Amino acid sequence: MPNRFEWWRKLLLAVKGFEVILGLAIAGFGPKVVPFYFENVCQALWQQGEPPANTETLIRWIFAVLGGTISGSALAQAYIVAIPFKAKEKWAWQCLALALLIWCIPDTLASLRYGVWPNAIFNVFPILMVAVPLLMTRKDFGQR
Repeated sequence: MPNRFEWWRKLLLAVKGFEVILGLAIAGFGPKVVPFYFENVCQALWQQGEPPANTETLIRWIFAVLGGTISGSALAQAYIVAIPFKAKEKWAWQCLALALLIWCIPDTLASLRYGVWPNAIFNVFPILMVAVPLLMTRKDFGQR
């Protein structure tokens, strides 16, 4: 059985691997990958379960760009978790923590500002899946 640090590191690596796959699926298949999420976002934005007419191309483009961004960022973070984080290099922990904050704060605040509660609620899961392993390993990097 792996030690405590390795358990949390492997969980973090698995989360990042899942994010890479999810991002690629979103880029390739768009809202079909997360229909429940997309319907709730449409309801929040347009008070109906689907987007307005003539927005299909825009939505496919947004999902393709979003999916690619998710995958690319997650892959870079997976490499950090696999090598420098495993070596307990302090900068790796700090980089992952800052990347989480730089994503979650503006994303969640914008979602709340524009009334897109489904996205703000959805954000809780990935935030916890990264923040908890980071908090549980902070002492391994000399953090208090």
